[in-house]
Amino acid sequence: MEIEPILTEVLNVPIDSCQLEDVTIDVVSLWDKDSDPVVFINRKSLMGRKKWGRRMALAHEFCRLIFDAEEGKSLGIASGRWVPVELEQCANASAAEILLPSSALERDASGLSEGKNFDKLMNRFKVGATTAANRLRDLGIIDEPVFNHLISKYSARY
Repeated sequence: MEIEPILTEVLNVPIDSCQLEDVTIDVVSLWDKDSDPVVFINRKSLMGRKKWGRRMALAHEFCRLIFDAEEGKSLGIASGRWVPVELEQCANASAAEILLPSSALERDASGLSEGKNFDKLMNRFKVGATTAANRLRDLGIIDEPVFNHLISKYSARY
């Protein structure tokens, strides 16, 4: 699923870029009850510089907009290491389901439990190693040793 057109064309959420000095902040979303949301991608972060990272960051913020907007509160959130863990985990898990649907992964899981076909999986779903490995582990398709192997083998490359 391509998330950017959903945000920009269907939901009319503008996506812009910024350059924050803190490279651990990937994306920032802002909105309040009187204004529509806007999303900013940090071009200095790894996620902001890579296509796969941008997709994950936008899917993450899409989930934040859905879940957090229900509260009806004004919000300015920068996704990064200092955001409450439970908020990040919920948005990351939801974004991973959007980008790597469990139904498709379970159907096409051939060899994945041993870490085979991992390149094909990342290319097919246009995600990075961390997103793909975390998703496979969360679904129980791979175990911790395979997860660690995939992260060490692919994270420098993706």
